[in-house]
Amino acid sequence: MKCILAAVFVSAFVAIPCHAQEKTTLKNEDIVRMTKSGLGEDVILAVITQTQSAFRTTPKDLADLRKAKVSESVIQAMIGAVPVRLEPTKSAVDPGRIIREGVGWGEFTVGANGPALEHALGLPDYPLQTPMVAWRKLGITCLLDYRGEAMELRFNKEFRGVTQAGIGWGMLQKTAKQAYGEPEFTVKKNGGEKWEWRSKGILIWFNRGRVIQIVVFRPQ
Repeated sequence: MKCILAAVFVSAFVAIPCHAQEKTTLKNEDIVRMTKSGLGEDVILAVITQTQSAFRTTPKDLADLRKAKVSESVIQAMIGAVPVRLEPTKSAVDPGRIIREGVGWGEFTVGANGPALEHALGLPDYPLQTPMVAWRKLGITCLLDYRGEAMELRFNKEFRGVTQAGIGWGMLQKTAKQAYGEPEFTVKKNGGEKWEWRSKGILIWFNRGRVIQIVVFRPQ
Protein backbone atom coordinates (compact mmCIF):
# COMPACT_ATOMS: atom_id res chain seq x y z
CA MET A 1 0.00 0.00 0.00
CA LYS A 2 2.85 2.38 0.87
CA CYS A 3 4.51 1.73 -2.49
CA ILE A 4 1.27 2.54 -4.30
CA LEU A 5 0.88 5.75 -2.28
CA ALA A 6 4.46 6.77 -3.05
CA ALA A 7 3.99 6.18 -6.77
CA VAL A 8 0.75 8.17 -6.82
CA PHE A 9 2.30 11.07 -4.90
CA VAL A 10 5.39 11.23 -7.12
CA SER A 11 3.25 11.14 -10.28
CA ALA A 12 1.13 13.99 -8.98
CA PHE A 13 4.20 16.01 -7.96
CA VAL A 14 6.11 15.75 -11.22
CA ALA A 15 3.00 16.35 -13.31
CA ILE A 16 3.13 20.04 -12.43
CA PRO A 17 3.78 22.06 -15.64
CA CYS A 18 7.50 22.31 -16.39
CA HIS A 19 7.35 26.03 -17.18
CA ALA A 20 6.97 26.74 -13.44
CA GLN A 21 10.47 25.72 -12.42
CA GLU A 22 10.02 26.73 -8.82
CA LYS A 23 7.20 24.16 -8.52
CA THR A 24 9.03 21.28 -10.13
CA THR A 25 12.35 21.69 -8.34
CA LEU A 26 12.43 20.36 -4.78
CA LYS A 27 13.63 22.79 -2.13
CA ASN A 28 14.16 22.38 1.62
CA GLU A 29 10.78 23.96 2.23
CA ASP A 30 9.07 21.23 0.20
CA ILE A 31 10.65 18.50 2.34
CA VAL A 32 9.64 20.26 5.56
CA ARG A 33 6.11 20.72 4.23
CA MET A 34 5.77 17.04 3.32
CA THR A 35 7.17 15.97 6.70
CA LYS A 36 4.74 18.18 8.62
CA SER A 37 1.84 16.92 6.52
CA GLY A 38 2.48 13.41 7.87
CA LEU A 39 3.74 11.76 4.68
CA GLY A 40 5.81 8.67 5.32
CA GLU A 41 9.58 8.56 4.94
CA ASP A 42 9.36 6.15 1.99
CA VAL A 43 7.09 8.54 0.10
CA ILE A 44 9.42 11.51 0.65
CA LEU A 45 12.45 9.43 -0.38
CA ALA A 46 10.65 8.39 -3.56
CA VAL A 47 9.91 12.02 -4.39
CA ILE A 48 13.57 13.00 -3.83
CA THR A 49 14.74 10.15 -6.04
CA GLN A 50 12.44 10.97 -8.95
CA THR A 51 12.32 14.77 -8.84
CA GLN A 52 15.02 17.32 -9.65
CA SER A 53 16.18 19.26 -6.61
CA ALA A 54 18.13 22.27 -5.37
CA PHE A 55 18.58 21.54 -1.67
CA ARG A 56 20.52 23.76 0.72
CA THR A 57 22.72 21.62 2.95
CA THR A 58 24.84 24.03 4.97
CA PRO A 59 25.27 23.12 8.68
CA LYS A 60 22.57 25.65 9.58
CA ASP A 61 20.17 24.26 6.98
CA LEU A 62 20.72 20.70 8.25
CA ALA A 63 20.09 21.82 11.83
CA ASP A 64 16.87 23.53 10.71
CA LEU A 65 15.76 20.31 9.00
CA ARG A 66 16.28 18.32 12.19
CA LYS A 67 14.30 20.92 14.16
CA ALA A 68 11.49 20.42 11.66
CA LYS A 69 11.63 16.66 12.46
CA VAL A 70 12.90 15.60 9.03
CA SER A 71 14.32 12.08 9.40
CA GLU A 72 18.01 11.21 9.13
CA SER A 73 17.36 9.04 6.06
CA VAL A 74 15.63 11.90 4.26
CA ILE A 75 18.42 14.33 5.17
CA GLN A 76 21.01 11.87 3.87
CA ALA A 77 19.06 11.59 0.62
CA MET A 78 18.96 15.37 0.34
CA ILE A 79 22.73 15.60 0.83
CA GLY A 80 23.31 12.95 -1.84
CA ALA A 81 20.84 14.38 -4.36
CA VAL A 82 22.40 15.81 -7.54
CA PRO A 83 21.30 19.45 -7.77
CA VAL A 84 19.58 20.63 -10.92
CA ARG A 85 21.45 23.28 -12.92
CA LEU A 86 19.27 26.35 -12.55
CA GLU A 87 19.21 29.00 -15.27
CA PRO A 88 21.09 32.09 -14.09
CA THR A 89 18.90 35.09 -13.48
CA LYS A 90 19.45 37.99 -15.81
CA SER A 91 21.50 40.69 -14.19
CA ALA A 92 20.00 44.16 -13.84
CA VAL A 93 23.37 45.50 -14.97
CA ASP A 94 24.87 44.98 -18.42
CA PRO A 95 28.61 44.31 -17.86
CA GLY A 96 29.32 45.73 -21.33
CA ARG A 97 27.99 49.12 -20.33
CA ILE A 98 30.77 50.60 -18.25
CA ILE A 99 30.63 54.36 -17.75
CA ARG A 100 34.08 55.92 -17.62
CA GLU A 101 34.14 58.88 -15.26
CA GLY A 102 35.09 62.07 -17.13
CA VAL A 103 34.95 60.23 -20.49
CA GLY A 104 31.69 58.42 -21.23
CA TRP A 105 30.62 55.06 -22.67
CA GLY A 106 31.94 53.63 -25.93
CA GLU A 107 31.71 56.35 -28.58
CA PHE A 108 29.26 58.31 -26.45
CA THR A 109 31.99 60.55 -25.09
CA VAL A 110 32.47 64.06 -23.78
CA GLY A 111 33.45 66.33 -26.68
CA ALA A 112 31.93 64.16 -29.43
CA ASN A 113 30.09 66.24 -32.01
CA GLY A 114 26.60 65.64 -33.38
CA PRO A 115 27.54 63.64 -36.51
CA ALA A 116 29.88 61.40 -34.48
CA LEU A 117 27.13 60.70 -31.94
CA GLU A 118 24.61 59.97 -34.68
CA HIS A 119 27.06 57.61 -36.39
CA ALA A 120 27.70 55.72 -33.12
CA LEU A 121 24.18 55.65 -31.69
CA GLY A 122 21.82 56.19 -34.59
CA LEU A 123 19.27 58.94 -35.00
CA PRO A 124 18.33 60.62 -31.72
CA ASP A 125 14.76 61.14 -30.59
CA TYR A 126 15.14 64.91 -30.96
CA PRO A 127 16.95 66.90 -33.70
CA LEU A 128 20.66 67.50 -33.16
CA GLN A 129 20.03 71.22 -33.43
CA THR A 130 18.52 71.25 -29.94
CA PRO A 131 20.79 71.60 -26.87
CA MET A 132 19.45 68.39 -25.30
CA VAL A 133 19.71 65.21 -27.39
CA ALA A 134 18.16 61.91 -26.29
CA TRP A 135 18.28 58.22 -27.17
CA ARG A 136 15.52 57.07 -24.85
CA LYS A 137 15.71 53.37 -25.72
CA LEU A 138 19.35 53.38 -24.65
CA GLY A 139 18.56 55.43 -21.56
CA ILE A 140 20.99 58.21 -22.44
CA THR A 141 20.79 61.94 -23.13
CA CYS A 142 23.43 64.57 -23.65
CA LEU A 143 23.70 68.33 -23.41
CA LEU A 144 25.44 70.00 -26.36
CA ASP A 145 27.45 73.17 -26.00
CA TYR A 146 27.38 76.13 -28.39
CA ARG A 147 29.78 74.30 -30.74
CA GLY A 148 27.45 71.30 -30.97
CA GLU A 149 29.74 69.07 -28.90
CA ALA A 150 28.65 66.84 -26.02
CA MET A 151 29.18 68.73 -22.79
CA GLU A 152 27.26 66.51 -20.35
CA LEU A 153 26.44 62.82 -20.82
CA ARG A 154 23.45 61.67 -18.80
CA PHE A 155 22.77 58.02 -17.99
CA ASN A 156 19.26 57.16 -16.86
CA LYS A 157 17.43 54.12 -15.45
CA GLU A 158 17.08 52.35 -18.81
CA PHE A 159 20.84 52.34 -19.43
CA ARG A 160 21.42 49.55 -16.88
CA GLY A 161 25.16 50.08 -16.69
CA VAL A 162 27.64 51.02 -13.98
CA THR A 163 30.57 53.37 -13.61
CA GLN A 164 34.14 52.11 -13.38
CA ALA A 165 33.73 52.44 -9.62
CA GLY A 166 30.70 50.13 -9.75
CA ILE A 167 27.91 52.68 -9.23
CA GLY A 168 24.62 52.23 -11.09
CA TRP A 169 20.95 53.18 -11.01
CA GLY A 170 19.11 52.51 -7.74
CA MET A 171 22.23 52.13 -5.59
CA LEU A 172 22.43 53.75 -2.17
CA GLN A 173 23.93 57.17 -1.52
CA LYS A 174 26.34 55.71 1.01
CA THR A 175 27.62 53.26 -1.62
CA ALA A 176 28.46 56.17 -3.93
CA LYS A 177 30.30 57.88 -1.08
CA GLN A 178 32.29 54.71 -0.43
CA ALA A 179 33.23 54.61 -4.12
CA TYR A 180 34.13 58.27 -4.65
CA GLY A 181 34.63 59.74 -1.19
CA GLU A 182 32.99 62.92 0.10
CA PRO A 183 31.33 64.91 -2.69
CA GLU A 184 33.11 68.12 -3.66
CA PHE A 185 29.85 69.97 -4.24
CA THR A 186 26.24 69.26 -3.24
CA VAL A 187 22.85 70.71 -4.17
CA LYS A 188 19.34 69.92 -2.94
CA LYS A 189 16.56 70.58 -5.42
CA ASN A 190 12.91 69.53 -5.82
CA GLY A 191 13.19 66.81 -3.20
CA GLY A 192 16.31 65.36 -4.81
CA GLU A 193 20.00 65.79 -4.12
CA LYS A 194 22.99 66.21 -6.44
CA TRP A 195 26.52 65.22 -5.51
CA GLU A 196 29.42 66.31 -7.67
CA TRP A 197 33.00 65.11 -7.89
CA ARG A 198 34.24 67.73 -10.35
CA SER A 199 37.85 66.55 -10.27
CA LYS A 200 36.64 63.11 -11.42
CA GLY A 201 34.18 64.41 -14.02
CA ILE A 202 31.06 62.84 -12.53
CA LEU A 203 27.92 63.92 -10.71
CA ILE A 204 25.07 61.81 -9.40
CA TRP A 205 21.45 62.68 -8.72
CA PHE A 206 19.70 60.93 -5.84
CA ASN A 207 16.08 60.61 -4.81
CA ARG A 208 15.22 59.13 -1.41
CA GLY A 209 18.85 58.17 -0.97
CA ARG A 210 19.19 56.21 -4.22
CA VAL A 211 20.86 56.90 -7.57
CA ILE A 212 18.44 58.10 -10.26
CA GLN A 213 20.87 59.59 -12.78
CA ILE A 214 24.61 59.61 -13.50
CA VAL A 215 26.16 62.53 -15.39
CA VAL A 216 29.65 62.58 -16.91
CA PHE A 217 31.57 65.72 -17.94
CA ARG A 218 35.14 66.91 -18.38
CA PRO A 219 37.04 66.86 -15.08
CA GLN A 220 37.53 70.33 -13.64
